[in-house]
Amino acid sequence: RRQRQMCIRDRTTVDVGPGQSATVKFGTKFATGGDHRIEARLGPDRLSADNRRFLTVEIIDETHFLLVDGSEERRDDPLSSETGYLGCALSPRDPESADKQSVVVSETVPHYRLAEQDLAGYQALALCSVGSIPQPIVRSLARQVAAGMGLLVFLGDRTDPAAYEELL
Repeated sequence: RRQRQMCIRDRTTVDVGPGQSATVKFGTKFATGGDHRIEARLGPDRLSADNRRFLTVEIIDETHFLLVDGSEERRDDPLSSETGYLGCALSPRDPESADKQSVVVSETVPHYRLAEQDLAGYQALALCSVGSIPQPIVRSLARQVAAGMGLLVFLGDRTDPAAYEELL
């Protein structure tokens, strides 16, 4: 596998006395997502063994949100639904440009289709005015949240607070 190397040769001079420390910030943009290795090198001094440091960072291309709409009715205007404005806010698009405008990709499903979704593909899930949640879905949500998925609950006129209190 071929590796691409990006070399940033920013130079900053910092005088650090014995027993002191200093912080220097550098910025860069990564062309692709994924794991990237970073190496920082300092100039030569009397102890060359501590002149290099390494770090691996994960750069995320996209974040996938699942928006669950608690509404029972289908609407022609997406902005009239429980999730319409949230979807637009998370994933803004420029109608004049086909290029991706946001690193957040949102998908909206009605609440009765939540059980059909593979939640492992999402970094976050938003329940928007969802009445109550069946126990098998609660267990699946609990596993995914424990694994790092974010969960947002937006209460609405269809939300049953007693069911949420009991189940979640």
